[in-house]
Amino acid sequence: MASQTTSPNCGGKDDDAGSDGGQNDPCGYCDKKSDVLPAQSCEAGTSRCCILKTLNVLAIIVVLGIVVAILLPFVNLGAGEAARRAQCGCNLHNLTLAMLNYHEKYGCFPPAFVADKNGKPMHSWRVLLLPYLDRNDLYSQYRFDEPWDSPNNRKVTDVALRDYRCYCQPDTKQPTTSYMMVIGPHTISDGPHSRKASGITDGPSNTIMLVEVADSDVGWAEPKDLSFDQLDFKINGSKRPGIGSHHSGGANVVFCDGHGRFIYATTPPELIKAMLTIDGGEKIPEEEY
Repeated sequence: MASQTTSPNCGGKDDDAGSDGGQNDPCGYCDKKSDVLPAQSCEAGTSRCCILKTLNVLAIIVVLGIVVAILLPFVNLGAGEAARRAQCGCNLHNLTLAMLNYHEKYGCFPPAFVADKNGKPMHSWRVLLLPYLDRNDLYSQYRFDEPWDSPNNRKVTDVALRDYRCYCQPDTKQPTTSYMMVIGPHTISDGPHSRKASGITDGPSNTIMLVEVADSDVGWAEPKDLSFDQLDFKINGSKRPGIGSHHSGGANVVFCDGHGRFIYATTPPELIKAMLTIDGGEKIPEEEY
């Protein structure tokens, strides 16, 4: 069984193939325990102690500010919808961390798919991210010398993964994905080739990395994503497949710098198109959209 230890497109080597990919997920929506640093002792009344206490207070204020900023879009929603939207945002957050950890190891983001010698798509980026999602159990069984849907790989790819499914998506037992790249010559990947962060001249904070897709009917391991040339760039539009969700009013996306946004259905298609390109030179407004 072949386990991937080098990037198929960047040529970079994984210096720590047996690790968990550096996966530490600080996302406030996940039911995971974070590491807690032991308290540092200090003598009461000393300047060092005062400084440490001040820094602790400032750290708490910063954390609270981040939590408020994340939760603010959900305050006008019902509790159930807010929780589901937040969990979906958490899934995308984890995928972004995995993408960034992949880039740190290999010097590039994963390609949308790995092709065979004839150019036929064989393996999805979602398979390449398994080690960074704490799914080495599946990754170690996956064969890169066979197609994603071979009998051997079906033992892995027929497993439904919550990492790739929105909680609002019906039929959650099916091994489909709610998260995709948008493939094109000027997006995060043209298909078989990777992008380096340095090549995103529009700026990582202005460029969408992954989008939410409702009712995709695409297996999470299937090397298939959205085509830039076939999109109408409307959120929750009538043309399917497209960027959309079962959430009320919009869909989640994440950007190449790691931050996520809930993009409203009223966002102009021209703005969506601009945010999907890596080198269009468009000006992205700072206000909410």
